[in-house]
Amino acid sequence: MKIQKLRTIVFVVTVIMIVLCKKEYNYAQTSGNYNGMKYIITDNQVTITKYSGSAKKVVIPANIDGKPVRIIGKNAFNWDTSLEEIIISGKVKTIEKNAFSYCYKLKKITLKKGICTIGVNAFAYCPGLESISMSEGIKIIAAGAFKGCKKLSAFNIPSGVTSVGANAFANCTNIKKVTLPDSVKVLGSSAFYSCRKLEKVKISGSITKIPDYAFENCTSLKNVSIPSSVITIGNGAFWNCKKMTAAVLHKGVINIKEAAFANCKSLTSITIPVTVKNIKQYAIGYNYNESDSVWNYKKSKKLVIYGKDKSYIQEYAKKYKLKFTVID
Repeated sequence: MKIQKLRTIVFVVTVIMIVLCKKEYNYAQTSGNYNGMKYIITDNQVTITKYSGSAKKVVIPANIDGKPVRIIGKNAFNWDTSLEEIIISGKVKTIEKNAFSYCYKLKKITLKKGICTIGVNAFAYCPGLESISMSEGIKIIAAGAFKGCKKLSAFNIPSGVTSVGANAFANCTNIKKVTLPDSVKVLGSSAFYSCRKLEKVKISGSITKIPDYAFENCTSLKNVSIPSSVITIGNGAFWNCKKMTAAVLHKGVINIKEAAFANCKSLTSITIPVTVKNIKQYAIGYNYNESDSVWNYKKSKKLVIYGKDKSYIQEYAKKYKLKFTVID
């Protein structure tokens, strides 16, 4: 009898668990379609999973089925062939990986206040993209977020952004000016690689490292001022900035890595503070001879290095027979 009662209890509990699990399962899989946007509702929030419409302009609403739209899912709009304008509600918190990548006709993006994260390659390779309107609230611009958006010419990184990922704006060849607000603490490698029209950049006073190849091939960049917060300037950080004429490094920089300012063929003046204690060979004062069939650096005849008397940079200049002028 006891065994039979135990079996009955187990059966009842099992049935209850199945019902509860089924309810939870159904809840997790609640889905629908809104103006061509497939979505699911999980934990009382909406995720846009796929767009199958053909509209030129799409507005991501604040709510669907009475639930806030929080996520635009991975690959949701990528390779869309009609979309020209997208307006995203401020209730959206995350734009996931490749959400709008390869939208070749996309011209205009409006991101309302409230969005926190622009994911990896979220808008990558949208060659027709001309303008982005961003409100404060964004914290992370992930790796490759706007990579290859070749028509993008004006872009303001809003205050509050703390991280700009690797290759975030790489090959955005039409960008002319960039300001990194003081909220930016992390800058990824090659973040602005080959932004060939970039003439002016203001670097955040919170960044401690200018990473490898951050501004490589920014061939229109004319001058740069490195704030005192920066400790390390990475490998090839400004390599091949051919129009750069002057660079000023403020007190605080310690390390200048390999080829950091190499092949800056118009560079005539660079000021190095006494805090610098480590400079790799070819970091300053060398240009790549493009006519050579082999990789070969030659000393710049134009460059003058400015620094304090009896400083590390003076010894460096003496060792490699580079022009040096003592400053007070």
